[in-house]
Amino acid sequence: MTTLVVTCETTKGPFTAEFYSEWAPLGYERVSQLFQASFFDDNVLYRVLPNFLTQFGVPSLSVDASIRTRFKSKINDDPHVPASGIPANTFKRGTISFAGSGPNSRTADMFISYADSTHLGNADWEVPLGIVTEGMENVDALYEKYGDISAFNPKGLNQNKLRNQGNAYVDKEFPNLDRIVSCSTGGAGGGAGGGAGGAASAPAAVKPRSAPARTQPLDVYGGRGMPPLAAAPITHHERDKVKSGASVTDPMYVLAMVTFGVALFAVLSLVRRLYGGKRDRRGGGGGGRCGSPVSSLDERFMEVQGDKLL
Repeated sequence: MTTLVVTCETTKGPFTAEFYSEWAPLGYERVSQLFQASFFDDNVLYRVLPNFLTQFGVPSLSVDASIRTRFKSKINDDPHVPASGIPANTFKRGTISFAGSGPNSRTADMFISYADSTHLGNADWEVPLGIVTEGMENVDALYEKYGDISAFNPKGLNQNKLRNQGNAYVDKEFPNLDRIVSCSTGGAGGGAGGGAGGAASAPAAVKPRSAPARTQPLDVYGGRGMPPLAAAPITHHERDKVKSGASVTDPMYVLAMVTFGVALFAVLSLVRRLYGGKRDRRGGGGGGRCGSPVSSLDERFMEVQGDKLL
């Protein structure tokens, strides 16, 4: 098995990843070409979904046009087979894969998984290529507050605008997004099993991030194609939106409850005035039933009905 070691410097700090030819031969060849061409330099980490994934790979316009054009070409999918102790269709935290939009659609868009998942890896194009071995804490720290992309979040980043307008679009609309500054390769070598073709042991697991599990994963592919995700919709191209419950300490929740209370008080005050006015007109405030305090809404209702009948 041949291994490619890559270290990428990001605006949050470096991370190192290893890519293995045994896991995905076609994907390994493409990813090697991408890093050798410096394709990911000044590349925006445009989609950061905690406890699920971060996505990148839309080339900066600073990358030579011939390189951008070259890697628009699609490559065939690799088979889903167990490799180096990782079962087929299983993603470990830190696993790196190409994203795609359907069978044989892989180009340069990639993602890193934030958590162990059996939901990733079910699409044809989702085959593990490698795994982050160092610096996963820096990947965890990427700016995440913009949420999902525009296909599922009206205020989110638009991938087409990123492709067409480049990083100037990000600087204007999403200035806090982090980037891959540059990547360097440590070369390719034989695996621990004794060179190319040797059986290598699985890399050590990346330490889990302490974050609450999402009730539903989010999609990876801009809405055009997805794997079957847990609790997700409809076809095998599924998407999963996180629906977080409101907390009683949430300012919007408190404001909503105060508004509801004020509105309820106003309605009850209006009802009391209306029924009290009818009582005063009938009884004149003197003795008798209508001049006496009314102890329940049922009695007031009976008085109103009595007025209508008189």
